[in-house]
Amino acid sequence: MRNAVVALVLLATGGAHAEDVRAQDERTRWAIMSDQNQLGLLEYCQAQGHVPAEIVTWQRAALPTADTGPANAAGRTGIIQYTDPQVTLAADAAASGTTIAYRCQMMGFAVR
Repeated sequence: MRNAVVALVLLATGGAHAEDVRAQDERTRWAIMSDQNQLGLLEYCQAQGHVPAEIVTWQRAALPTADTGPANAAGRTGIIQYTDPQVTLAADAAASGTTIAYRCQMMGFAVR
């Protein structure tokens, strides 16, 4: 009887564990996507003269993969992709009463 109870517990928690793994995978995917988007945004900021090249280099080194993907491409055009709805860095800065330069500098400061 004890073995049957243990088997039922394992079956019940196995499904929960699989759900936890899927949730963790989704959180990891979003974290990587936001890091890639931030790299693109920092590249955009560098092109505008708001952050030095070393900031971009540090962010790139922090990424777990060299594949930057569409989130990075969006960032290079100034789009904050991981928000819903997506907004441009300029629109986000204006909505918060700041400037693109300030937002870029704050992102750069966070990378240091």
